[in-house]
Amino acid sequence: MINKDKTELIQYLEEQNEDYVIPESIVKIGCHAFFGCYLKSIIIPNSVKEIGCCAFVNCPNLASIIIPESVTEIGDNAFANVFITVHHHNPVFTSKNGKLKKKRKSKRNYS
Repeated sequence: MINKDKTELIQYLEEQNEDYVIPESIVKIGCHAFFGCYLKSIIIPNSVKEIGCCAFVNCPNLASIIIPESVTEIGDNAFANVFITVHHHNPVFTSKNGKLKKKRKSKRNYS
């Protein structure tokens, strides 16, 4: 289910697929959007900037997911029990051993 503007994926409803490519028009993946899905892979396009809380919780078949560099906001527990990889150019997030980590901002002032 996608909102009227086709910019937010509210809920994934297809149950028979193993793979899903999120449409390029999507900017936000809503809270609980893929909760309990049985997908094996999900491709997130560079158009996505935000992933809501618990978006991928209880997805037992989801082996891994790649967070593109465009994503700058991720809600709490968005990837609980999912192995993730973050694109190396992502300015806000990184991953270590399949777990999401927020990059530290430098406290140094270079001006």
